[in-house]
Amino acid sequence: MKITVDFSELLRLATTFGPKGVDFQLDSEPQVFEPIDMALVGGQVVEVGDVDSKGGLLSYQGRQVLLYIKDHTISYDQARHDAKKGNRFHVAHCKTLESMRQKNRYQRYVATNNLSGDFPISAPDRPETTARLWVCQNCLRLLDYKQSKQDSRRRWHNAEHFNLSEFFATYSSCFNYMPQYRAQDKVLYTDDWPEISKRVRRSRGYVCEQCRVDTKAHRSLCHVHHKNGVKQDNSLVNLQVLCADCHRKEHLEHMCLSHEQMSQITQLRQEQGLLRIQRWDQVYPLVDPALHGDLRALQQQGYPLPQLGYAINTASKTKRLEVAWPEYQQALSVTPMQIAGWQVFVFGHFLAA
Repeated sequence: MKITVDFSELLRLATTFGPKGVDFQLDSEPQVFEPIDMALVGGQVVEVGDVDSKGGLLSYQGRQVLLYIKDHTISYDQARHDAKKGNRFHVAHCKTLESMRQKNRYQRYVATNNLSGDFPISAPDRPETTARLWVCQNCLRLLDYKQSKQDSRRRWHNAEHFNLSEFFATYSSCFNYMPQYRAQDKVLYTDDWPEISKRVRRSRGYVCEQCRVDTKAHRSLCHVHHKNGVKQDNSLVNLQVLCADCHRKEHLEHMCLSHEQMSQITQLRQEQGLLRIQRWDQVYPLVDPALHGDLRALQQQGYPLPQLGYAINTASKTKRLEVAWPEYQQALSVTPMQIAGWQVFVFGHFLAA
């Protein structure tokens, strides 16, 4: 079910009653909410075999999800008081889920994209309640999330400090639908924030102060960041102009980026000569974070430095590869891509090897 909303009358009234306009923009891509979106917020009972695995991540009807077992018959009381003693939830098709599939154990899982971190649990003759469960460490290791393959101590640390919203935002560009975020306390900006934001971006030429990409041609990709996190502090020293990608990396627990937005930023960076790299540590800040695990694996295998934003002219159009090794005619991409003579691997390929 697609809902189309026409804001033209609202904008007309704003122009009539408001003394000044603001730098107001809408996302170019429509957000489509189907009944499944509503169901997943509350939790949808599924069989493990109904869930797709995309680069290791879990997907249900095209939405990124996590899986958990609601039935806590054995550990109901323990899970309520200690998250580590409840059933783990899964964010990837790890060896635990694969074992469940192979053993034909028909335990029923719940798929959800509710990122509150509070999971409804139940047990016979006990009231349904919520518990804050722990993430499966096998999942973190599979994805090499925050270098979880490095050692068990780092993996434990990542599990202990795991943030669902941050995790989903890291991989947001891999899915057609943006993740469902937990309810946040309302962030209070000052009344004059729209005008201040517009003035700061304009005064600094819509140029990202971290990666230096010029976003004048795509101003919706230009944001203003409060460096100290205080939204009421609009002093110029506290305000930093960032592209949407650099801003996302400052607020991974709150922001996500679509594949189209990330691709546009990569194209601008490439056209402006900002993707020339000399060391591996310069690669990671410039590529989609969903690709970081694969890139670490390739770096450890001794792969040479890649070319970023590599463009190939085909008969139909120019195709831009996020990460490429032209000498091998190999590339790594968030989305599947067919190019004659090339091997284009989708994210997660080198993690599974």
